[in-house]
Amino acid sequence: MLCWRVVLLGVGVLGICGSVNAEPGSAPTAVDGTSEQGDPDATSVSPEPDRSLELFLSVLREPQIETLQRREAALALLETGGVHALEPLLDEMGPRGDPAIQHIIAMALAVLPGNPPEEFLSPLFEMLERSDDSVLADVAAALGRYKNRKTVRQLVAMAEDNQAEIMHRRGAILALGHHRERSVVGSLIRLVQPDQAPPVREAGFIALANLTGIDEYGSDARRWEFWWTRNKELTGEYWLSMIIENFARHNTQMRAQTRRTLDRLTETQRQLYRSLPQAERPKILIGMLADPLDSTRNLAMDLVLQRLIDAQPVGPELRAALADQLESDSSAIRQRAARLLHDLADEAAAETVAQRLAKGGEHDPAVLRAYLQIMARLPRQPAVDRSLALLADPDLSEQAAAFLVAAADTGLLSPDQTRQATARLRVRLREDRPPDAPSLRLLGRFGDDEDWRRIEAWLGSKDLAVRQAAAETWAESDRPLTALASHAGDPVIQPIVIAAARRRGADSAVLTALIEHRPEDDQAIEAWQRALVAMASRVPAEAILTADALLRERSDVLELREQLLSVAIDRAAPNGVNGTTPHDPKTSDPKAPDHRDEPDAPRRLDNGALLIELLLARADARIHNAKPTLAIADYERISSTEQPLTQEQHRRHHLGLTRASLAAGQIDQAFSAAQLLRQADWPGEQRDEVVEMTIGIFLDTAQRNLEADQHEQTTGLLKKIREMVGETIPTEIEPRLSELEQRAQAALKAGPATDITPDSASAPTPLSGPASSMTPDHTAESVVVEANATPVDEAQ
Repeated sequence: MLCWRVVLLGVGVLGICGSVNAEPGSAPTAVDGTSEQGDPDATSVSPEPDRSLELFLSVLREPQIETLQRREAALALLETGGVHALEPLLDEMGPRGDPAIQHIIAMALAVLPGNPPEEFLSPLFEMLERSDDSVLADVAAALGRYKNRKTVRQLVAMAEDNQAEIMHRRGAILALGHHRERSVVGSLIRLVQPDQAPPVREAGFIALANLTGIDEYGSDARRWEFWWTRNKELTGEYWLSMIIENFARHNTQMRAQTRRTLDRLTETQRQLYRSLPQAERPKILIGMLADPLDSTRNLAMDLVLQRLIDAQPVGPELRAALADQLESDSSAIRQRAARLLHDLADEAAAETVAQRLAKGGEHDPAVLRAYLQIMARLPRQPAVDRSLALLADPDLSEQAAAFLVAAADTGLLSPDQTRQATARLRVRLREDRPPDAPSLRLLGRFGDDEDWRRIEAWLGSKDLAVRQAAAETWAESDRPLTALASHAGDPVIQPIVIAAARRRGADSAVLTALIEHRPEDDQAIEAWQRALVAMASRVPAEAILTADALLRERSDVLELREQLLSVAIDRAAPNGVNGTTPHDPKTSDPKAPDHRDEPDAPRRLDNGALLIELLLARADARIHNAKPTLAIADYERISSTEQPLTQEQHRRHHLGLTRASLAAGQIDQAFSAAQLLRQADWPGEQRDEVVEMTIGIFLDTAQRNLEADQHEQTTGLLKKIREMVGETIPTEIEPRLSELEQRAQAALKAGPATDITPDSASAPTPLSGPASSMTPDHTAESVVVEANATPVDEAQ
């Protein structure tokens, strides 16, 4: 016991811990453990303890030392016992002693565990006669520690002695309030009657409240009498039970009152802080952080947090004051200080925390968690070994792993520490608990192929958090994304796949998986589109054709189709037709598998043929995206190449050019493209099919012009169709052509449409709206809508 007293007093005393704890009356023990023999009058305290006792006496007698420390010195002497310890205290309690020291000894006796030494009983009674109110309460509390009937009887006699001094009687009454004996209550009830002196009655009421735990009766003697009448016959067991219940209720009320008082104090301090100029606020926060009240320090931390939220400066002095709270006796204060220092990213605090972790002095899990979070943000090497040990702690393994990930990324782990981390992680992840994200990330930093197979298996876990952690770990690695893309339909994993694909996706299968699992949310769709465009610059250009075939089924991704195809075209022919190889290994993931030879892989084309296919696909996308002029540019680029077209490419080229020219209002060019298409050498039935499709495009345009009351344009267009086909018009087309001609003639006879203008005579009509309501460009562009209804799409 002496050892911790010495530490508490802040006194450096050497050589006392080995022998001071001996029981009173035992023989002194030498340094070697043998019993010292010699003087028969030797006491239980060896010469070294004598020096320590002198030290405690000197502390007790020093008026410059704080009262609390002096009381601790007196307690140390009382707990040691023996002649050498007690005699000096008894001398101080004598008539010639210092009243201030006597008061401190009484304070120590009031908190001494167990019954105090009997030798102090008489000096305490004498102090009752000469003490003032500032001392009386402590003396009474000390007398209240003597739990024996003799003392109680002596106190009752003194309290009821009408001839004694009032001060003397008051002290005895207050002392009785510290005894829980039922017989004392009867004496106190008599002492609060109106015939007693007011100071005696006042002391009686205080003693009754202290003894029973009842505050609400105050100075009402009749209520106390009524309560006593009801309870004085209780058995001993019920009496004690009632007293315990009263004190429990009293403590609850006191705690609530204290809480209300602290709340009012806190609000006052808050208002004071707000009333100060901005420049003075940090100074008051520093003072509040040094306050002994936890409520005040917590308020200071609330205000520091508000400064962070409001982007106000937290200077070095205030940061240092926060760092001082890492040494607080309150774990809650230490935790809050660590969290704020984490938010501040304070470098000096990180050094302090690392050293505290290395020394192992902190054991509170909440504080350790906050420390590790600082280390994860500001890694420090001294904290590594302790964090490796904490990997085995279920409550702290996640934060320890997060720090070790950061330490690994900044090169703070030695090879041996890396091996330790991996081994401990493998043990940790074999347990029944699901793996957390930092642990999986750490395993991903150091794991082998077997570890990665386990991570891949966790991609299919039923636990959402585990799936997400495994997917994030996989995405952060350099592993091929195909395993991750196989879960692209999982709403938990999908955004992770999209982000990873945008960052490093270079595999055709990943591109296909993303297209097949388009997200629903608008924001996610934007990220999905950006990922596809980014991948287009890395995957083989042939894969873009496969992707475009999948996207062609959707009408709301026209702009995306054009973007993907444009990237592929630039890669296929950066300097013209004869460009670099479409599958450029320098732009592909070296670890990604090559699927080009698999059954469902994109077909491999030579560079010229590939470019033609990409241009045809982009022109088609541009027609559907109401960009016929750009589509015509693609068709003209195809015509200018030296690359021979296949019969199918030739068909797609001229049919597309026909549609684009009509949509752009270039009627003559449309007929020229159609004539070239008809004049080509088509075998058998295919020729009839091509002719029928070509004429169908023009008839559809004529029908829309007629429905828009553009009768003259319709008549002119039908006449050109007749001239183009001559007598060889297919029998399947003749009825429809004749019907449109008859309707156009009838409409002309009925009178000209009021909405026809000379400028629009040569342009086709859009699907909806009168021609006069469109600008020439708008009219031309909007005809592209017809492409959705033509049989050309099916042919392509």
